[in-house]
Amino acid sequence: MNHDTLRRPNQPNQFRTKVYRVVRAIPAGQVLTYGEVATRAGYPGAARAVGAVMRANPKSFVTHPNDRDAVPCHRVVAANYQLGGFNQGSGWKARLLQGEGWQITNNQLIRHEQAMNVSSALDAPPAPASASHQ
Repeated sequence: MNHDTLRRPNQPNQFRTKVYRVVRAIPAGQVLTYGEVATRAGYPGAARAVGAVMRANPKSFVTHPNDRDAVPCHRVVAANYQLGGFNQGSGWKARLLQGEGWQITNNQLIRHEQAMNVSSALDAPPAPASASHQ
C-alpha cells in the first residue's frame, strides 16, 4: 500500500470542494489553521492536504480581488497561528492579514486589538496608591 494514500483524501475533488466551502466561510478578520479547516471539512488529520489545496487555489484574493467566488486562502494559517505559506508569497499573505486587523511579529499572528491592549498597558501610568493605608 502506498503510504501517501493514507494521508490524502481518496476523493480529491470532493475534498477540494469541501475545503473551499470552509475557507470561503471564514469572515474577514478571522483565521483558521490548516488543521481546523481539515476538521471542519470532515477530514481531521489532513492539514497537509489542505495546504496543497490552498497552494493550488486558482482564485485567491490577490489574483481575483472582485470575484465573489475567490477563496480567501490567506485566512488559513499554520499551527499555533504562525503565518504559514501562501501561493502568492508570504509578503502578500502578511499584507492581507494586516489589512484585516492582524499584527505579525516574527511570523506569529497577533490580533491588532491584543497588541494595542498590551502596548496600552505598558504605556499606562502606574495606578495610584490605595487610599486605604492612610
